[in-house]
Amino acid sequence: MEIDTGAAVTVMSKAEFDKHWPDGKLPLNGTNAFLRTYTGERVEVYGQCDVKVTGKDKEAILPLLVIPGEHSTLLGRNWLLKIPVDWDPLKQVTEESVEDVVERHSEVFAEGLGKIKGYKAKLYLKEEATPLYVKARSVPFSLKEGIEKELERLQEQNIISPVEFSEWATPIVPVVKTDRSIRICGDYKVTLNQCVTVDKYPLPHIEDQFAK
Repeated sequence: MEIDTGAAVTVMSKAEFDKHWPDGKLPLNGTNAFLRTYTGERVEVYGQCDVKVTGKDKEAILPLLVIPGEHSTLLGRNWLLKIPVDWDPLKQVTEESVEDVVERHSEVFAEGLGKIKGYKAKLYLKEEATPLYVKARSVPFSLKEGIEKELERLQEQNIISPVEFSEWATPIVPVVKTDRSIRICGDYKVTLNQCVTVDKYPLPHIEDQFAK
């Protein structure tokens, strides 16, 4: 069992429930409980039962929700409020240093850009969209060398690659950073932006989240 102060209720997996109460010794009742994970996915609920919980000098009959899977049982706030936990004796000693973690996950902490594996990005164009080719714009002579170096760097890191022909072309916008190096941006508002379908999802307000 894991203590999760972020969980509003206490939940147990169906597999764990069957281990403790096999052959339906503890019947599950129907429930209209609606659960979501931290990231918003809905969680199916098999049912609910009332169990006797004893902690130190307190005892209570508390609700237990049963969900699919083989996950660890989560001790949520509804139980913690009835059977308080004495946090003082709970201690953890770790000898692992930050350096050990970085070394063990060296690929994650490596310098440079990472790569997403097993996923290919896709842009969805509007039905009436047609390729737009906007020729390159003139850039100040003083920036040409910096632009060429940045393009070479991006190519060496496999961020961009040269092509012989393309129906689409977007002019670049060079931005001079404080250290005089160049950041290359694409002016997609004159080409791709007007042709791409955009998913519009309303972001929740913080007041709505607290109300839940």
